[in-house]
Amino acid sequence: MYLKKSVTSVLAVLLSSSVAYAMPDATKGNPLDSLGIPTPAGVGDITVDHENPKTLHVGPASSKVIIGDYAELGSSGPQCSDYSKIKADAYRQKSTPAQQEQAYRNREFVSNWYQFTYALPRSSVETIRKISDSRAEMDELAFQNAGTIERFKAVDAKWKGIAIELGALEDEFDTLDKAQATETNTCIVSYSTNPTMLSQCIVGVITKYQAPKAAVTAEIDRVKQDRAAIRDEYYEAKGLYDAYEDRITRLDSSLDFQTRLLAAQSAIVKSAWEVQTDVVETSGAKITGLASAGYNLWENERDLLASTLYQAGHGDYSVKQLDVFNVRLNSGVTQTPTQPLRRITLRCSIRMSGLSQPILW
Repeated sequence: MYLKKSVTSVLAVLLSSSVAYAMPDATKGNPLDSLGIPTPAGVGDITVDHENPKTLHVGPASSKVIIGDYAELGSSGPQCSDYSKIKADAYRQKSTPAQQEQAYRNREFVSNWYQFTYALPRSSVETIRKISDSRAEMDELAFQNAGTIERFKAVDAKWKGIAIELGALEDEFDTLDKAQATETNTCIVSYSTNPTMLSQCIVGVITKYQAPKAAVTAEIDRVKQDRAAIRDEYYEAKGLYDAYEDRITRLDSSLDFQTRLLAAQSAIVKSAWEVQTDVVETSGAKITGLASAGYNLWENERDLLASTLYQAGHGDYSVKQLDVFNVRLNSGVTQTPTQPLRRITLRCSIRMSGLSQPILW
């Protein structure tokens, strides 16, 4: 009890001592450093007096707790409960991994956040696996049917070669046939009144084209025989190859569909989530109430510093509150030191309770 009274008496002396027109000297830094005393928590800047080195000036602590009253706008305006529901709907998730997986398997819509963070990645993994499986199956089919492919390509080359040769021979025969018909018609026009000359002319044309046409016909028959010789082999090889091609085509179609599906799902889910976040942000920015808030500029800074000096054996030092002016909140709103109050519009996305507001000098 005696010690407590003595400390109180000494502090009273320290606090009552002052120098007329004392001014802080900010060029000398924190005087506690030269005394080997740690700066106590809860005080602001400390400077020595420009005339008396044992007079210290202490500023208010740089962080203040804002206190005040808040009132909602009423039922006619936006409510925080509305914002809370919108945000909860946007970010709804299942409680456990098992429930998330079950919702995915049931094709259940939980929320856009669930779609973006679970359903889409889960579906993408599954789709990519299907794409990979299709590609692997195509490669395996090509490997298994290598003989079929090579056999068909070989016999198909022969078949096409025969078709080209046969087409050329048929064109040649057609040319000879047309030329014979043209010359026969000339005979008719030239000797229509002379049956003997007409007969001789027509027989001459027939004789002229008989051998060439016979030779071409023989070649055509030979080529057709060549085609007949490989006909069964060709159609057998073609049937096997067509079956292989059909499977490859279906797999390729499935591969293309899965790839497009993956891109479409990603775009849709991403777009939905962006719209949802815009809605949440817009709802959170709506004004739902007003608050009158402020803070005490001075608390116990002078007492804290005086006590620290005394306990460190420097009871001969005096402490003064620093004269302050142009006090500003970090929001840029300027207030006088005696009434640091401001009117605040509150939004649901800003929590005001327990807010610490730094002061700028």
